[in-house]
Amino acid sequence: MPRRAVEKSAINASSEAVWDYVTDFTKAGLWMTGVSSLVRLDEGDIGRGSHLQVEAGGQCHESTVSYWQPGKCFALSSQLDGVGATFTYRIEGVAETSTLELSIECTFGGFNKLIAPAIFWRIRRRGASQVNNVKSQLEQVAGPDIPPDA
Repeated sequence: MPRRAVEKSAINASSEAVWDYVTDFTKAGLWMTGVSSLVRLDEGDIGRGSHLQVEAGGQCHESTVSYWQPGKCFALSSQLDGVGATFTYRIEGVAETSTLELSIECTFGGFNKLIAPAIFWRIRRRGASQVNNVKSQLEQVAGPDIPPDA
């Protein structure tokens, strides 16, 4: 049986700014907790079926874009050591305020079924960090409004 969690945060940035940030995979190391790099393995327009190489914790594995709705939602799915994970990022916004929602779904095989609660706790904790990191990064970039004459 899959384990699921949802993490969500309001961000003081437009939905376009949030989308552009989270889909610029060269910046993944800034907000994806535990990930040092995320690199496209294929060419052309990104979309469902695109492949990415994830480097995390000194290991590399492949992730696939399993869903892609430009400007709104995308999902990354991977399998590593008997754990299947899908991270779905949804972005909604009104004016200069957006909501970033991360849905996490994990499946566990073999021995990992026995330790699934501990593994999922760690994955969920990193997911919460991702959402908070995007918020921090984007709100830091925007900064306070300072008049040009100041």
